[in-house]
Amino acid sequence: MAELKQPKSPLARARLVAPLLFLAGFSGCGRERAPATAQEEAPPSLSSDPAPEDSLPFEEPAGDPGVRPVPRAELPAPAKPRAAADGSSALKELDEYAKKHGGRARGIFIDLESGQTLAELDANHAVNPASTQKLITAAAALELLGPGYTFQTELRGAIKEDGPSSITLVGGGAPDLETSDLLLFAHALRSRGVTQIGDIYVDQSRFDGRFVPPAFEEQPGEWAAFRAPISALALARNAVSLHVVPTKKGEPAKVWLDPPGVSVLVGQVKTLDAKDGDRVIWELAPQADAPELSSKVSGGLGAGLGHRSYQRRLDSPLLSPGLAFRQLLKESGATVEGKVLLASQAQGSTKPELITRVRSKPLSVLVRELGKDSDNFTAEMLALALSQADGGAANAPWSTERGVLRMKKWLEAVGIDTSGLTLRNGSGLFGANLVTCQALARVLEKMAAHSAASPEFMSQLAIGGSDGTLRNRFVSGALSQKVRAKTGTLADTIALAGYLLRGEGRRPIVFCTIVSGVRGRHTEVRGRIDRALQSFESLVASRPSAMEKPKAVATEP
Repeated sequence: MAELKQPKSPLARARLVAPLLFLAGFSGCGRERAPATAQEEAPPSLSSDPAPEDSLPFEEPAGDPGVRPVPRAELPAPAKPRAAADGSSALKELDEYAKKHGGRARGIFIDLESGQTLAELDANHAVNPASTQKLITAAAALELLGPGYTFQTELRGAIKEDGPSSITLVGGGAPDLETSDLLLFAHALRSRGVTQIGDIYVDQSRFDGRFVPPAFEEQPGEWAAFRAPISALALARNAVSLHVVPTKKGEPAKVWLDPPGVSVLVGQVKTLDAKDGDRVIWELAPQADAPELSSKVSGGLGAGLGHRSYQRRLDSPLLSPGLAFRQLLKESGATVEGKVLLASQAQGSTKPELITRVRSKPLSVLVRELGKDSDNFTAEMLALALSQADGGAANAPWSTERGVLRMKKWLEAVGIDTSGLTLRNGSGLFGANLVTCQALARVLEKMAAHSAASPEFMSQLAIGGSDGTLRNRFVSGALSQKVRAKTGTLADTIALAGYLLRGEGRRPIVFCTIVSGVRGRHTEVRGRIDRALQSFESLVASRPSAMEKPKAVATEP
């Protein structure tokens, strides 16, 4: 068990202890999730990967099934494949289970081949969708911005040949800006012979200045990276990573931070005996007289355990890209004489000369962070980006409010009933949104049948038994490799929505299932949902004969 110390606010420190999980390799290179073991009153893992999916702290240890092997004993016994006509019975059985544990189940299954609703249970009742909200965010982004859309981050400056040059980093909303992109900017300055740097300005004006997405304030003391703030110029997902590599027993371990320059490293981590495991202690706190955070490290890491990285969100992302760029410039041999400042503090509205720019990955690639990895940060950044599609002034700051309003208008434009829906953020994290299974199913139907971005939308979903948050679900059986879906997990919500694929040339079955109000039984609920999907194996495996449309399950008021 590694010990963590972290501030609950920028002005206070509190000692918090939680398991320190790790991700082998450098931060940002494949964010597979490790199991969390945090309890309700303690923050989840502060490792380099997000908390399990989009989870609030759980009442029981709850890992994301997309990575953690699920012991068979935890799951209900596999059901024998039922006839497709039993789909309504499967939803009713799921609801009876949920009621037994203080919750309710909702769901809908639609055959896009016949147009029939195969099963439906209270599908028009709006509930917290958890991360299945990301289906709406991804669909709206692909439809309104286009699969090829990219974000631009600019390097601008007032270049002087006989004195220090002031430099400006201009944010354009890119969710995937990394330290390597800033290295390209440093190289561009060297290529122009710029070796003396004055002030470095950070232009965050593309966004409206609200860096905490709606509902994220419900857990202000949560420092895991899955709750990272958003900003127009965001580096490394507005998080900082501590990297530790053990050496020989008794010698100091190799320790560094990424991005560089954002936090000052103090102390050392010792290399312990292998059997001592992970005892790394990391205290992250603000400094009263400097913009950089203080990272005080101690403890030790067992020899032979290899490279481990731990990640936490930043409290304020305003200056961190400029701090990192200043450090990279110094390491490249440049002299930096000035300060790191917000552009609005001194520069006014006129932007200096463009030196170079970097583009993000295309949107068709970025949305995979939503569907496969359930990345909350990317979802919130894309929600803001929808602001530019609302027809407002081109230079008006983007905001979450504008973005989700445009998202809702898109739903209405494609014929989806939004009455009773509440959309406040793009990720589905915390208690922000209320959505119906019917609405989610219609989004899936729209994207499968009537969208030019259908291939990109389908490819961003997790594949059952193969990748993302469905890696260890639907591993075998008739549904293996046939489920393309988005998972959702909160303390009292488990959801799954997507497609059941058939053979080549055939249209899929759309489904959405949400179990609300059942706490402390996440693995069991997931197994029950998977069992409900198995009721449709016969429709997936072979072409069914014409069948009468099943009636919706009667529900209690």
